[in-house]
Amino acid sequence: MRQLAADTQADAAKYGHDAVDTIHVIEGGTDTEGEPRAIVLHIRWAHHGQSPKQGAAIGHPGKDGRYYIGGWEWTWYMIEDEGDAA
Repeated sequence: MRQLAADTQADAAKYGHDAVDTIHVIEGGTDTEGEPRAIVLHIRWAHHGQSPKQGAAIGHPGKDGRYYIGGWEWTWYMIEDEGDAA
């Protein structure tokens, strides 16, 4: 998720925020059991003008702690290591 966040933010800087949704991982220390805390935000810049609620969504991990990327809010293009679209 951190790599996806870094990549989307780099793409937004390169191509413009209206062209690229961005992911942000916001760290928040640890919980009561000592586990790291983080909030994952999906910012849809193209929808920001409609309302902040339309422009942002919080990503939620599954039971295994992973974020399932690939549907609805989390639809992304798959890119090969060489930068070619797959």
